[in-house]
Amino acid sequence: HRYKTYIGTTLSSNLTRSNANAGGQPHWVNLVPNPTSDEMFLGSEDAGADLNTFLWNGSAFGAAQTEHTAGAENVLDRNFDIVYETHSSNPDDAILAYGNGTTVTRKLWSSGAWGSVTTIGDDTAQVYLVAQPNSGDILSIMYEDSTSVTDDLTESNQVGGSQSWSSPAQLW
Repeated sequence: HRYKTYIGTTLSSNLTRSNANAGGQPHWVNLVPNPTSDEMFLGSEDAGADLNTFLWNGSAFGAAQTEHTAGAENVLDRNFDIVYETHSSNPDDAILAYGNGTTVTRKLWSSGAWGSVTTIGDDTAQVYLVAQPNSGDILSIMYEDSTSVTDDLTESNQVGGSQSWSSPAQLW
C-alpha cells in the first residue's frame, strides 16, 4: 500500500506501508477515522481474499493485525466493513464485520486488541456498518450472495453504547 500524508499545507512524497502480513495486491480498501482521536483503521482485502486491518496511530501505520481471514467471500464485492463506536461510553472501540464464504463474523476492537469472533449469519456479498454520531447507535446491513441458503438482506443494530446486538432481522 502506498499513501501520502497531508499535514498543514504540506503533502508528503509517496510513503509505503509495510506489506508484512498483508497478503497480495489490494482489491478493496476502507479507511475509517476515529471520531475522538487521530487514529484510523485501514481495512484491506487483497487479490488472494485475505482480510487484514492496519492501525494508523496519528503519525504512522503499525504492522498488520492478525489476518482476520485468508478466505474472504470473494474479491468482486467489499464483504467487510469497519466502524468506530460513537457512544461516549466506548471511546476508541471499533467493530469489524466480514464474510468468509461460510459465515459472517463480527469482532470488537477494544483496549488495543481485536476480541473474539462472533458468528452472526451465513455467507454474504456485502457488509455495511454505520454509526449514528449523536446517539451512538450502530446499524449493520448485510446482503447475502446468490449462493446463500436464503439470499437475504438482513439488519441488526446496537443502541446506546450497549455493545449488545439485536438478532438479525430479515428485510428482504
